Amino acid sequence: MKAYKISYKNYWGDMGEIVFAETTGKAKSKVIGSDGFEDASFTDLDCKRAKYADNHENDSQLNFDLLLIDNGWTFGMEDSREVINEDSRNMVIKFDGIDNLLTAFEEGKVSYDYENDVFKPVEEDK
Repeated sequence: MKAYKISYKNYWGDMGEIVFAETTGKAKSKVIGSDGFEDASFTDLDCKRAKYADNHENDSQLNFDLLLIDNGWTFGMEDSREVINEDSRNMVIKFDGIDNLLTAFEEGKVSYDYENDVFKPVEEDK
């Protein structure tokens, strides 16, 4: 199925999501009211084709996360400056996806090296 990148600027910043649909209008309709798009109206949304994601709607979460990273997407953590991007690719793989990496960070299993802007595993006491 065709993939579309839906973008919306709200008071939290720029929101973006890949949506699979037959048309631009159907893609926009799918995100209205969803997380991050609660206040968006149909005309507030920017919608562009994301051909790199065509036919990837059934990918595993890890493979889809890597597809986005490999195509220039970055993911910021809420209320912080830590960013998941191409430099975080190996950590995303290690933790089997972006959501799991974020959970590991929140649980203290991963730290963020602000000097080098990368995630690092926390050394366990031996």
